[in-house]
Amino acid sequence: MEEIRLNVLWIDDQYESNEPFLDVAYENGIDITPVSYVDQGIELLKNQSSVWHAVILDCNCKRKSDNEAPSLDALRYAIDEIRSIDSNLKWFPYTAGEGFKGADAIEFILGQCSWLGQKKIYKKTQKGDDVALCQYIKEVVNVGNLIDIQMKYKNVLSVLPCHGELLSLLYKYDNDRDAFSKDQSVPNQIRDILDCLFSKFEHLGILQENDFTVANLYPCYKDIICHFPNDIIPKYIKGALNFIIEYANAGSHKNTALKDSLTTQQNLYLNTSAIETLLMLLSWVSTIVDIQRNEAERAAIEYRYFEKNQKK
Repeated sequence: MEEIRLNVLWIDDQYESNEPFLDVAYENGIDITPVSYVDQGIELLKNQSSVWHAVILDCNCKRKSDNEAPSLDALRYAIDEIRSIDSNLKWFPYTAGEGFKGADAIEFILGQCSWLGQKKIYKKTQKGDDVALCQYIKEVVNVGNLIDIQMKYKNVLSVLPCHGELLSLLYKYDNDRDAFSKDQSVPNQIRDILDCLFSKFEHLGILQENDFTVANLYPCYKDIICHFPNDIIPKYIKGALNFIIEYANAGSHKNTALKDSLTTQQNLYLNTSAIETLLMLLSWVSTIVDIQRNEAERAAIEYRYFEKNQKK
């Protein structure tokens, strides 16, 4: 089986002093992106265009700049932000040595992390700890089933630039179908992914340039219906788009009737139907030819738009 390299974020204001660790990680199947400050790392984690498998945290980290002193508050803030962004994302403590500030507090925090079988703070100065940390990250991430999900859905994940959010959604879907069916956050997640999908449609030439904005999925869908015969975009794909837009738009607002109904027998399989419809759409998109590169089809598209504008 093809091995997926892990993508790991390293937050450490002095990572330059330990750059050999980057080489050790690479040799162990881990690609590390180092940043100096917590806020820089949190910004990267919030960007759903990348998949992050884990975070390495300097125990004496800084939140914003060199002008501030390392603090336990910055570390607490980092841990809280990581949990709020992705509760499944694992973090690993890494420090320069013994007697660092807040050591007792870190030991307490580690004790609360049920997923950390080893309640250990890895040390930059401890011989062998760099390799041990890499191996343990791989062990924990693999136990978490994330790699299996990436391999299982490799083709559909490659379709979208926002595959980080899609991976998070598929993780929930694969690990607990019952909880997924009642999860009120799913419609909004799918709505965000649809924004990426329609942006992809624009890139492929299915939508005319500048037609798409995140606020107008349904008008864009109607254009697709009007301008493409079924031999280019099959009828079942058009029907799937109609269903998933109606579902996501209805469920992407706070306190909607659709969200409330997810916990009842009435819509017990609605989230499941939506994610499987999304997977079907992405699978279809992964197979289509770039319409912009097909002159005959592009000419047909442009003629249909010309006809539409003439009637206005």
